[in-house]
Amino acid sequence: MDSHSFIEFLKLTEKLKTITRHSWTSDKNRMESVAEHSWMVSLLAFLAIDNLKKQKFDKLKVLKMAIIHNIGESLTGDIPTHDQKEGFHKLETEKAAIELITSKLPSTTGKELMSLWAEFEKQETLESKIVEAIDKLEVGFQHNMADLSTWDENDKNYRRN
Repeated sequence: MDSHSFIEFLKLTEKLKTITRHSWTSDKNRMESVAEHSWMVSLLAFLAIDNLKKQKFDKLKVLKMAIIHNIGESLTGDIPTHDQKEGFHKLETEKAAIELITSKLPSTTGKELMSLWAEFEKQETLESKIVEAIDKLEVGFQHNMADLSTWDENDKNYRRN
């Protein structure tokens, strides 16, 4: 990878630190960034994977997927499900963002990142289901660590189908 492409990749993905999520941190004056969410999902995956012993799965793939599962949001932003407008195509929008991001990487690395993201989105493998479960768990943890004054009506009325 040439240094220019590497720096472009870092510039694109560094934006995850600046994109805020719907969630607030335990500091009621600051919302959580996508990067912070991805870090916590990765940490929870690291802590959980050795306790998941019933089925064999690729632990490294789980960690990689946890790290990159929201990487497209560096370009698209985070749009909570309850804020998505009719006709919005989140999957296509994020796929275009991932394609731009991976174009800055060497072919094999870019293909691996795209493959991991697509696998996560399809939710057909055990690894993707583990990351999805941890992702949902982290959201619940984060909301419960945040001050109740930061909750809006969508947080208070949220029901999982």
